[in-house]
Amino acid sequence: MPKGVYARRGYPIAMIGAVNQLYRQGMSQDTIAITLGISQKVVWRLMRQHGMRTRNRKEAALRKGANPNWKGSGACYTALHQRVRRQLGIPQKCEECGRADDDTLYEWANQSGRYDEPSDYRRLCVRCHRRQDYRRWLVAAHSQKRGFIKRRTERKCANHPSRLIYCRGMCEACYRRSLRVLKNAACA
Repeated sequence: MPKGVYARRGYPIAMIGAVNQLYRQGMSQDTIAITLGISQKVVWRLMRQHGMRTRNRKEAALRKGANPNWKGSGACYTALHQRVRRQLGIPQKCEECGRADDDTLYEWANQSGRYDEPSDYRRLCVRCHRRQDYRRWLVAAHSQKRGFIKRRTERKCANHPSRLIYCRGMCEACYRRSLRVLKNAACA
């Protein structure tokens, strides 16, 4: 059918009021459409044309602990750093040396080893970040020599006791094998 030939029909005032009332009561657009005997697209258009604000989708509301996949402080190193970058933004200057050049790379540096705590990060340029990590490594190495800190016991792979853990409790060979199995299962 050609567009623009037919006059645009407005929605009945009773329907507009009913949609508004039902949506404010907490019903979804789909439920309203079923209740009123119209399509969800009609409900969406009606709400858009009459300036009714829509709620966030349920998936967007599943943040942090409400999300079944949330790992909290058990998340991997990269995920924890991405979380900090999302919450605090991209650093633009160094808090140590005061540098704020556009051509310099800045990073979020953790201060105490509590990676899941965003307030425990400082903005540092790469140079200052490396210096800080080196100083911390020297102190830890000196403390281990003196016996103040016990050495961390290294975890071994269950299948290969001579190998250290690479990822997800497996050595690198076991981990790569599990990825191949998953990939083959997905292709089949």
